[in-house]
Amino acid sequence: MKRQSHEASQRTDYLRFIYENREKHPTTFENMPPTAVYDRDGKIVKASVLFRDFTEITNDDIQDGKANIYDCVNTNNTGVMEAIQNLFNDNEILVSGLVNPLCVKSKPVIAGTKKFTKAVFFPISYLQNSVEYGAVLLL
Repeated sequence: MKRQSHEASQRTDYLRFIYENREKHPTTFENMPPTAVYDRDGKIVKASVLFRDFTEITNDDIQDGKANIYDCVNTNNTGVMEAIQNLFNDNEILVSGLVNPLCVKSKPVIAGTKKFTKAVFFPISYLQNSVEYGAVLLL
């Protein structure tokens, strides 16, 4: 687990901007790379089409609170929990070497034949100078 490079930080700044302006341009967030936004309890509150496709979660799952980022935390992915906790301390973290990263509904996240083995966790929304929501971008 390591801090992001300047280039990765620029990417998360861009994704944060898209999320903050999602009501003005709703299809922009939908068409983002595989990205999910979640609250402090891990409940996914928004996910791009690619993230939903790869994890097989639906908008109904999200609305019903059935998709949770903490479901992917296991002994193989111990860096995920630390990244989530650091994110709410206003840090951007790159986690690599993941095994079945973010198996939100007990299904590994796979894009065609490429498995995502990295993920960037970053703050995406603030409320009164505190991180309100975090996000994950699969790489």
